[in-house]
Amino acid sequence: MVIRSGLQVTTNNYVPFLLREQGYGLTDTGNVLTVFLLLGGLGGLAGGFVAERFSGRSLALYSGLLAGPLMVGAFSTRGPLSIVLLGLGGFVLLSTIPVIIAMAQELVPGQTSTVSALMMGAAWGVGALSPALLDTLVPAYGFRRVLIFASAFTVVAGALAYFLPRDEMVHRHVIEAELAAATAGD
Repeated sequence: MVIRSGLQVTTNNYVPFLLREQGYGLTDTGNVLTVFLLLGGLGGLAGGFVAERFSGRSLALYSGLLAGPLMVGAFSTRGPLSIVLLGLGGFVLLSTIPVIIAMAQELVPGQTSTVSALMMGAAWGVGALSPALLDTLVPAYGFRRVLIFASAFTVVAGALAYFLPRDEMVHRHVIEAELAAATAGD
């Protein structure tokens, strides 16, 4: 979540500068960001449906591996193709945020509020630092190359998703915790 949130915040911050370099006006820049964020929000909704049909782990794994190339494609091209790839990249990139929070809640059933707060705080808090960390690279490489680098880094998130527990392991852990709680009450 931290890597994905970092790319989202970096995209939100850097795309206006990138588009200004390409001659986009303020309204057009707003429209491009709207495409990215709107499709990202729809991706979050769709991610829930996909995770229920397959698994949250599979969604995190495959979306992590697919988001990077889509976002790299968005920043490597120009014009309508770039906007379409950016929208699709946002859709895939942000499809797992609610799913990963739900997965964390399942892993620690008695502390769902705490786990949710930690997951969201870590993801968005640390992710919000990404533009500041990448700012030192912008003068040397430019917004486009820094965005491509940050996008490519999301493949690491996909690879790390491989190590998430399989759903059957999560459900077994939840059942064991519920049994322990039930026997403690006896």
